[in-house]
Amino acid sequence: SIVDLNLSSTAPFLLWFHGGVMTIGGARDASSLFAFDLCRKQFKKVKNDANGKRNFPPLIFASVSYRLAPEHPFPASIIDSLSAAKFVIEKLPHPSLHIAGFSAGGNLSAVVGLECFRRYPGAVKSIVCMDPWTISEFEGENCRMNAPTSLFCPISFCRYCTGAYLQLRGFDVEDEASYTSARTERVDVNAEVDVAVNPMLRLLSPHRCLPDTIGSGTEAVPKIIVKTCTADPLQDGGLDIIRCFRDAGTPVTSIESFGSHGLSSLLDFKTRHEMVEVWGESLWD
Repeated sequence: SIVDLNLSSTAPFLLWFHGGVMTIGGARDASSLFAFDLCRKQFKKVKNDANGKRNFPPLIFASVSYRLAPEHPFPASIIDSLSAAKFVIEKLPHPSLHIAGFSAGGNLSAVVGLECFRRYPGAVKSIVCMDPWTISEFEGENCRMNAPTSLFCPISFCRYCTGAYLQLRGFDVEDEASYTSARTERVDVNAEVDVAVNPMLRLLSPHRCLPDTIGSGTEAVPKIIVKTCTADPLQDGGLDIIRCFRDAGTPVTSIESFGSHGLSSLLDFKTRHEMVEVWGESLWD
């Protein structure tokens, strides 16, 4: 409820989208771990009050439970995610919304963050994409090299999930050409970026269709943070997001961790602390 979320507070509001290739996972995943890390890191910076005590920095954290494919294919997850952001923005007395997500949630955070930037300029203060999934994956060299050793991203499973999300038909998950042909028939990620001709692209690969004013450098432009990892089959997608933002003149903080998809966020402690430090600055500074 609104009371539970304490929307009258001026504390930063972190809206989180879980991962799972749009088919699995849930709002109660390991996302709370990052929220705890953020608050713990900030707590160390807070000075004692007059009574010699230190309080945890205020943070409102909400994880979105969006509908999943194959029962609820595209654009169900987009509708749910945009609805959650719209509700928060229109109820917050002071715009201080921060949007973040992991893997498929990293894709949703980009979609939601950019759509909110278009409709509610200045409301979103930061967009964080952690090891983001994009529909253009599963055919690059990094994917072929890293997928065999990836615990969470075996390539056939990712193709199946993407197929379920986009309602692709008649393709073999083990055959790259078959999958690419089926996906291109549904949406061509390499086509001319024209929303009138390719309307799905904006909601599937939002970095390929950035707002015209995203590179304006005004205060309304959110801080962009993209984390990738070296042995991730999805790394090419994250690098593509970084490139597109920078080509549009938007500063991007890029962080690269060592390890595979998901595991690097847990086991590469040095980069994890760096990520939390940069992320915390966007929330409380």
